[in-house]
Amino acid sequence: MTSLCPTCGNAVPSRELIVSLETNTAVYNGVVAQLTAQQTEILHILAQASSRIVTVASIIAGIYGSSVGPESAGPLIRTQICKIRRKIAPLGLTIKNTHTVGYALQIPQRQLRAA
Repeated sequence: MTSLCPTCGNAVPSRELIVSLETNTAVYNGVVAQLTAQQTEILHILAQASSRIVTVASIIAGIYGSSVGPESAGPLIRTQICKIRRKIAPLGLTIKNTHTVGYALQIPQRQLRAA
């Protein structure tokens, strides 16, 4: 089964995750999740880590350009992770939390293509 990429319109295999920073969408298994710009950045960072744990400091650095973001950055990231989890659940994706370490995106039969 294939679906269409929301960015380019080309066919995408169903087991390939596409996180588009242009359209703020994630596509997997033919299902599209609409995200905010910041949620898309966070999901993109997690997807690039290839199921490895990403620390909150690394996510902050990916968004703000340094590991020192606003004081509210840590709680903001945790809140956004919660919202992302709800939005990607219909895609069959989950985000695992390793207490006090960070987060890892769990993708069945993992494949990633940057859009």
